[in-house]
Amino acid sequence: MGVCLSELFTSNSNTTASTITSHKSTPRKDTMMPLSLCFSPLTLHTQQLHHSRIKIPLFRSNIAIKSTIPISQNPKQHLSRSRIRRIRSCQTNPGESSPVTLSPANDRWETVLSNLASLYPVYVTVGGVVACLKPSTFSWFVERAPNSYSFSLGFIMLAMGLTLEFKDLVNLFKERPLSILFGCACQYTIMPAFGFIISRLLGLSPSLSVGLILLSCCPGGTASNVVTLIAQGDVPLSIVMTVCSTLGAVFLTPLLTMFLAGTYVHVDAVKLSISTMQVVVAPVLVGSYLQSTFPKAVKTALPFAPLLAVLTSSLLACSVLSENIGRLKSSMVLTSLSSETSPLLYARSFLSSEMGMVVLSVLLLHFAGFFVGYIAATLVGFKERERRAVSIEVGMQNSSLGVVLAASHFSSRMVALPPAVSAVVMNIMGSSLGFFWRFVDPSDSESSSKDVFLVSLPSHFPVNQRSYGRPEMETIAGDSVSPYTLLLRSLALIPISHYLLIAFFVLVVLVYNLLEIHIVQDIIGGFGGDSVSLTFHSSSELYREVVSKCHLLHGRYFSTPWLSSPHLQTILLNVLVKTPSFSYKREIFRTSDGGTIALDWLMNSDVSETSLQVHGTNTDAVIPLVIVIPGLTSDSASPYIKEIAYNMAKYGWNVVVSNYRGLGGVPLTSECFHHAGRSDDLGEVVNHLHSKQPETLLYAVGTSMGANILVKYLGEQGVNVPLAGAASISNPWDLLIGDRFFNRAFMQRFYNRVLGNSLKSTAKLHQEVYARLSDWEGIEKSRSIREFSNYSSRIAGNFEAVDEFYRWASSARLISKVSVPLLCVNSIDDPVCSHEAIPWDECRRNKNIVLATTQHGGHIAFFEGMPGKSLWWIRVVEEYLSHLHATSSMSKH
Repeated sequence: MGVCLSELFTSNSNTTASTITSHKSTPRKDTMMPLSLCFSPLTLHTQQLHHSRIKIPLFRSNIAIKSTIPISQNPKQHLSRSRIRRIRSCQTNPGESSPVTLSPANDRWETVLSNLASLYPVYVTVGGVVACLKPSTFSWFVERAPNSYSFSLGFIMLAMGLTLEFKDLVNLFKERPLSILFGCACQYTIMPAFGFIISRLLGLSPSLSVGLILLSCCPGGTASNVVTLIAQGDVPLSIVMTVCSTLGAVFLTPLLTMFLAGTYVHVDAVKLSISTMQVVVAPVLVGSYLQSTFPKAVKTALPFAPLLAVLTSSLLACSVLSENIGRLKSSMVLTSLSSETSPLLYARSFLSSEMGMVVLSVLLLHFAGFFVGYIAATLVGFKERERRAVSIEVGMQNSSLGVVLAASHFSSRMVALPPAVSAVVMNIMGSSLGFFWRFVDPSDSESSSKDVFLVSLPSHFPVNQRSYGRPEMETIAGDSVSPYTLLLRSLALIPISHYLLIAFFVLVVLVYNLLEIHIVQDIIGGFGGDSVSLTFHSSSELYREVVSKCHLLHGRYFSTPWLSSPHLQTILLNVLVKTPSFSYKREIFRTSDGGTIALDWLMNSDVSETSLQVHGTNTDAVIPLVIVIPGLTSDSASPYIKEIAYNMAKYGWNVVVSNYRGLGGVPLTSECFHHAGRSDDLGEVVNHLHSKQPETLLYAVGTSMGANILVKYLGEQGVNVPLAGAASISNPWDLLIGDRFFNRAFMQRFYNRVLGNSLKSTAKLHQEVYARLSDWEGIEKSRSIREFSNYSSRIAGNFEAVDEFYRWASSARLISKVSVPLLCVNSIDDPVCSHEAIPWDECRRNKNIVLATTQHGGHIAFFEGMPGKSLWWIRVVEEYLSHLHATSSMSKH
């Protein structure tokens, strides 16, 4: 990054104008003549009939290097390609003084500085290795972040501004608007789209997904100008695209980031726009102003600016990498395999680690940019040089801008990691592509191109005009047919089957992203499953005595391959679960206020002929009892509730399902109805069961909103709880965060509508009670959970606002008061309960809680196995409660 942009014009022999001073008045076709090369202010010619000129000086001085080499009228006939590529020339405008020769010493050190600046890929690669091996090397810079990051990017942009004359760039833009606009459109569409798609395909964590999307929305890195020069691409187009996309980043980068990453975290587009203005546009404008106001001072400092800019950019990228390398190494513990492990298994373990996913996602993003950018330029008829320029400009991003924005506006340091890794990966890929194209002559494919917007040689250059396609260009330029008409005619020639194929591909991509399918990630990981992450206090007796013995919690969760989507798992939960037929024994329990609750019993003897015993239970001991609390609109007849009841009973437990008021087929018999924060009913049920069977150890399992009610009850009662242990499955934790989550994306709004209608259906069964206690007209009009809560639970509970009710009903605020051994199981990709609500720190501080999280699983689903008929979390609960019961039995007896 930070190369001297004006210098790049002079290094592209086929995109700059050339002046040949002949020593003979009229040379014959095959007569050789000397060529005088001079590095004075250069003139660019665009492919138009009047050959208008744009002058961009080199180093702001006239440098003449006299060299005479023989060249014929047709250089393609007498010169090799390598010798033609070595020709670097420019034209002096009429009326200007003859060039002033610069001393060899001055020319030598300027050349050295320019060559050193072109080694940016080497600097950033070496720095990346140092950051991995010894992160403390960059600690002095990291400690001053994010201010040090912002100042660094500002300096890089200032160096870029010193090399620009906007007057010349505006003139060039006027002569080639379509090529430039098309290139910029590709930059702001191709990369952001692939950034979003790749983050979903690989199932990246929210922080890394936001970082990758932010990187994809930050085009304009000037390292692409160097790579375009190496690749013999259209350097003027590359430079103007860089400037335009950099200026456009003020508005487009924040908007695209908010649109694509807003489903993960809140993105403040206004603050992002202001930061981009401060660290990008303002320094560029200041640099340009200094160049026009203090030309002599800028002339002296200009040769040093590119080198200082690339060194600063390297320092910035490597510092961010070193800042996160500790966490990345910890995520790669599983890759530290024995020497006997095959390289294939090692590679799979690396790709399944956080570091591997970051590197892979960045590789895929830049590869997609290079490839699709080249294809897009080809489809619209660009010449080879323009194709290369567009491909490189699309594939290479402004990673420094991504680092600064991530460090300044996102709390998680991991957001800045993809841009930092990109600085290394992108330059290695770009440089490799540039050196490959350097040995492929771009002129070979130019003769068949018909784009009138490319920079071409002026008419007086003595070469074979037909070999460069000029007659064809003039024919098209003079055609009276509208270019849009030609475009429509071209589209009409494409077979309909191709359109159908493209439509099918687009549909597949949309469905893949809409349903958050992760089958590609599973294939890359060799269907190795996801490791279970455990969060607990360092001195937790619960973990040491119980959870450490649970093999399922220390293994991996293998989701059903054809259900590789949290939405498919959640939606098909009640469809795929097929439990053998059985019957409950119902008990009607009356609460203190006259309410009615149905308790449905399933005994071990009802489903097991062999009378299995729970681990740790003697033959003479009383069989332990598990209380199951369903979700908000579920009851004992729900398939997943029947599944856990049946399996727990089959493995030696007695089970009772505690239905809510008004559910399970019982009427509302008091002036009160059930809602998400009503935990006193559960307390009365537990006390009733304890008084009914005082010798029986009681355990509780809550699912979804039932888990929230269970944990809330445990926190409210503290040590006065007659339960020996509990398990929480897919707890929403914080209802206020959950409410925001339900309005974030399309699928969440779909769940919001479905659950809201389900609550309305329940309320209609007891319309008379709801009409007396709440606003029935509002309930009938409600279309979401929030609206239903506003017209029912808020009014019945005498809360001033819905948010106040949600705060009161949330279990996360009472985590610290839980004194019963509690296992909490949540899925990161839960489409109903946001992982942002999980109280990680609160669970870590409580010695009585162990939090188990998986990357996949959906909402109270966790299907496993190829048939997809068993639920992983049920086996986890049974194993956990069995070990806990064995420990509790030993402590009780």
